[in-house]
Amino acid sequence: MGQNTPENPVRGACLCGAIRYEIELPTLGTVHCHCTMCRRWNGAGYTTWFAVPKDHLRIVAGNDHLQRYQSSDHAGRLFCSACGSSLFGDSSRTPDVMYIVRGPVQGEIDTAPAGHQCIESLVPWIEIGDELPRRQGAGVLTTPQDATPMSDPQTQLAPSSSEQALRAAGLYTHINDLLDAQGRIQGFIHYHLGFQHATEALADKLEGLGVDSSWRLLDLCCGWGVPTRYVAGRFGCRITGIDITQRSIDFARKVTEGTDVEPLVSFRQGSALELPVEAGAFDLVWSQDGFCHVPDRPRLLAECFRVLRPGGHLVFTDWLRGEFITPEELRVFCEAWSFPGVETLASYPSLLATAGFEIVSQEEVGCEYAVAGDSESVGRGLPSFIQRVGAGDADDVAKFVKAHGRKAHLERLEREKMDIHFAQRKMALGRFVCVKPA
Repeated sequence: MGQNTPENPVRGACLCGAIRYEIELPTLGTVHCHCTMCRRWNGAGYTTWFAVPKDHLRIVAGNDHLQRYQSSDHAGRLFCSACGSSLFGDSSRTPDVMYIVRGPVQGEIDTAPAGHQCIESLVPWIEIGDELPRRQGAGVLTTPQDATPMSDPQTQLAPSSSEQALRAAGLYTHINDLLDAQGRIQGFIHYHLGFQHATEALADKLEGLGVDSSWRLLDLCCGWGVPTRYVAGRFGCRITGIDITQRSIDFARKVTEGTDVEPLVSFRQGSALELPVEAGAFDLVWSQDGFCHVPDRPRLLAECFRVLRPGGHLVFTDWLRGEFITPEELRVFCEAWSFPGVETLASYPSLLATAGFEIVSQEEVGCEYAVAGDSESVGRGLPSFIQRVGAGDADDVAKFVKAHGRKAHLERLEREKMDIHFAQRKMALGRFVCVKPA
């Protein structure tokens, strides 16, 4: 694969040579797109694109020849006005990314095509001769907005939204069962990055909004319901927890029984893409680190908007793509956690605005939460950062492998890399406070 530096970039040009440009590697991913728009725009059976951070593309000549066509409500295609060469694409959903047509680029880049997208639009006169993964719809580029990991090469189509949701539910059922079998499920008081510090810090945002006992809250992707109970206890408000994993809901109900907050808290199984509640039912929607599991985020955010009253708030944290993670690391990490993809701090604002929200505040807190979570873990006698990401005690590992298999152990280690990725800023954590206009 190609290697370059800012002093030795990859170069490209249009057919007539009027437009010349330079690209600084690394790229964010490459894909073959079979959509009708790409076919009509490029005049070929499909278009091969790769993505780069916007500031990695430099137009060195012919900027006055570069024209842009608005091909959809969020995307545009850029071409040479003299010769018509198809060159670039952009999207308001990923304002920090440029999409480069591979054909006019000279020499090698650092990523090979990851697969075929929009395969439902494949024309009969194109025969795919490779074994790359194929999927319906767009989103296989590991870009901030569309970071969807490709499925196994033997899989012909990527899972649908409902299948992705069920896959995430299956993962957490598996995690629940593993922890329960080890007698450790009670030890995970707040099972997310930052543990209790994260819950308290997000609840501080509710304090600033004036949440009190009169408010009605929804905890979306509530898991075991520990933050649900914490919020109810701190503010005295009524709160409903919804999660797609029935195993988590059952456990949440069980541990809530007999507590002081039991009269304030209820749990129900349901999908974040089809919330089983009426429009305007809540004053605030709360979620911690759950949206990264939901495959259709525009629809997710639209559902959050629907169930809020005018003037209601959406307060959440979510795992994001960091600055330094490679496409392959991201693919493996997303697969281990059953993420359909991850956003960036820059890509969320347009998604939230499209859903109708106004952003009150947004910040990145991943490194802070990773450090706080490790301190809490050690203080409570749980495994430290090093113990979680290492192979672990030999006897414990042997028992685990015997009970659950080597594959389950390796998958567990892959998930535990979250601490490393957040500490190294390969992953990030966004904290958002949003409002539905009155």
